[in-house]
Amino acid sequence: MKLRTASFSLDLTARRVVDDEDWVRVWADATVGVFSGGVETYLQLGDLRRFKDQIAVIARKGGHAL
Repeated sequence: MKLRTASFSLDLTARRVVDDEDWVRVWADATVGVFSGGVETYLQLGDLRRFKDQIAVIARKGGHAL
């Protein structure tokens, strides 16, 4: 999943397949202005889907493409 604006970017890359409990290991790279960093974490796939859908609604209402 990749999200981008003029001053923000977030890249989520799966490190493993989703397990039986809907968890997936991901690497998250974020950049905000001149600051950037990354972290490996576990997220639930259902939460990622809802997050993506909510960001898409915000982008449409604000007129921004992500």
